Amino acid sequence: MLYRGMLYLSVDGGATKTVAALYNEDEIFKVSIGGPSNFRNIGIGNFKRNIKTVVSKVIKDVDPEKIDLVTFALAGIKDSRESTELITSNIKGIFKFKRMDFFNDGEAAFYCRFPDGEGIILAPGTGMVSYGIWKGNKVRSSGWGWFLDDEGGAFFIGKRALQESVKVWDGRSGNDLYKESLLPNRLKDFYGIQEERGIINKVYKTKIDIREIASIAPIVSGLASKNDPLALDIMKEAAKESVTTIISTYNKFNRPVGIKISGYGGVFRSGRWYIDMIFNDVKNRIPSSEILDPFFGYEAVIGSIVMNLMNSGYTIDMEEINKFRVMLNSKINEIPAYERRKYLFMD
Repeated sequence: MLYRGMLYLSVDGGATKTVAALYNEDEIFKVSIGGPSNFRNIGIGNFKRNIKTVVSKVIKDVDPEKIDLVTFALAGIKDSRESTELITSNIKGIFKFKRMDFFNDGEAAFYCRFPDGEGIILAPGTGMVSYGIWKGNKVRSSGWGWFLDDEGGAFFIGKRALQESVKVWDGRSGNDLYKESLLPNRLKDFYGIQEERGIINKVYKTKIDIREIASIAPIVSGLASKNDPLALDIMKEAAKESVTTIISTYNKFNRPVGIKISGYGGVFRSGRWYIDMIFNDVKNRIPSSEILDPFFGYEAVIGSIVMNLMNSGYTIDMEEINKFRVMLNSKINEIPAYERRKYLFMD
């Protein structure tokens, strides 16, 4: 296939999945998806394997020499000098593209909602982070990892579902309404167990399966949308933590007037009701803010697209972003359904 103009490849990855897009200034040509690329969760060997697989799929009919710029926006980059060096050195050992740039996944994805480079983003994926830029200052809140915090992300939601379900089974939940919840039995189905205590052997493995626990979140949000009492309370808790994270970032900027606030992340697939639960509260607490609808998790790769095209001299506005969003989703829908279910938790 003959590709016109400058050719770009962007790779965006975190704790649940990795997305790669091949594009130019007008069009997304190909998209591939694969397993997670947060080395802290899966180890450096699996990290290298997943990155190589996703990139190989998207460039299988392209001469690598024809790609002008490749960007990797990945969890762990710029978290510390050690993690950045570990990631970049391993990627450079796999690929020999003529130019590669490296960004933190939150840093790049910021531009999918704020091409003008100012605002606050909330990113509830497997984990949780809020990232903001205002008057040249850059700050972040949360994003300390699944053990220390990440409240409001999919792992947190799945973990809380497990914690509250075992309380229901023990008769110590403290809320009689939770006895009517379908969530505990749905978790038994999820893990394929008959006896309640069988869940111990499913959860406590040699290494906690972060992605597996995060994949419980769609079950919780689905039940919450039907007013299941336990599931709804967990989603309310996650929303409250999400708002707290935004407010923390906002306060670090000394509460500016008129700042734009948005988000991206898989948890937003819970639906309009959940999006409104978060951002209506934010608007009440920061009345001067301008709220933009969030994107979904895999759409974060659009941030790298925006950043690369702007750095190449193109003007990118919200209309252009929406054009690329439509193209991205069209390419995602062309991916086999089993891959979408496996990596994006969607049909």
